Amino acid sequence: MNYFDKAFFKFLFGFLCLISLAIGVISYANSVSAQSSLININTADSTLLQTLNGIGAVKAQAIIDYRTLNGPFQAIEDIQNVSGIGPATFNNIKSFITVGSTTAPPVVESVINTNNSTSNTSSVHYSSTPVTNVNKRIEMYVSAGRDRVGTAGSPLEFIAETDFEYTKSSIFNWNFGDGSLGAGSIITHTYEYPGEYIVILNASLPQSQAVARVNVKIVEPDIKVVLASPEKIELKNNSSSEINLYGRTLWHAGKVFLFPKDTIIMAGQSISFSSKVTDLRPNGTNDVRIIVVGDTEQPKVMAKIEEEKTKQIASIKNQIASLEQQMASIPQPHLAVQPPSEKSEEIIEETKNFEPQTAAVVKSGWFETLKRFFLRK
Repeated sequence: MNYFDKAFFKFLFGFLCLISLAIGVISYANSVSAQSSLININTADSTLLQTLNGIGAVKAQAIIDYRTLNGPFQAIEDIQNVSGIGPATFNNIKSFITVGSTTAPPVVESVINTNNSTSNTSSVHYSSTPVTNVNKRIEMYVSAGRDRVGTAGSPLEFIAETDFEYTKSSIFNWNFGDGSLGAGSIITHTYEYPGEYIVILNASLPQSQAVARVNVKIVEPDIKVVLASPEKIELKNNSSSEINLYGRTLWHAGKVFLFPKDTIIMAGQSISFSSKVTDLRPNGTNDVRIIVVGDTEQPKVMAKIEEEKTKQIASIKNQIASLEQQMASIPQPHLAVQPPSEKSEEIIEETKNFEPQTAAVVKSGWFETLKRFFLRK
């Protein structure tokens, strides 16, 4: 082998080494870059989690709630423990997520007195079916929506939120906490009295069951008509909470204006409604009434109002009848009859004696007249 061949061989060998080294560096850089572009499911917020395929707002919040309750994920496969994330969803996102560098939480030994304490997963639900945020691997989720604040007399809409594939073949039963029940994926309920209620949603799915709950606070409205003129009607909310006027109507001279959905007055604030909108033109606050009609449709509002008026009239009649019965039961006063006094007897005697004398005078007068007439000469 001559000098040229040796030099060429050395050059070729060195060139191949440089190429191999460059390929290794590029592969390592790509690996680091890919690792840095993965979403860390232990630190990502809801917005970042929703960029993953198949992860919406509900599932993103479920991931955050799970790691808050149970600590960081130790492996990406652990995300399947979150309610609503099954193998299908995991296969779509496993190439885009990481758990980063995590340290297993310390093991704490504790003794729980089952007679005096209750675990975090216990609840006062009638059904023994676990709530969907309990650590259980299932391929579905169900939600009764967010916590609500409503007004006595104003209807609230409840929607069962679940996976699309379960919606058509699922059975949803609602318990509104005030003794009322309902069924359906979308349902409306009106609370008549203020209070804090717990709404329970029991879902019967094709191959499983689930329970969800939501808290509902109902407040007593304090709405006053502070101004009523042919141009506008002004209402003021004197309560400490926002008031939704839906389910109420303004009444004047046989006409009504039904408030649209989500007509809200802030606490302590006033809203004016133009007569061009309401078609009501009162001359004073005494000419306007606010009537609760619930979720009654517009054509049925007048019938609802007439029904309320009939009830009020019947109530007034009953009160009048009750008063008449009470008056009838009161004993009537009796006049006391006093025996005649001696003076009264004397007057009576004089009267008796006077009558014959008067008659005698009259008779004597007639007799003298006739005597003079017949005996005249």
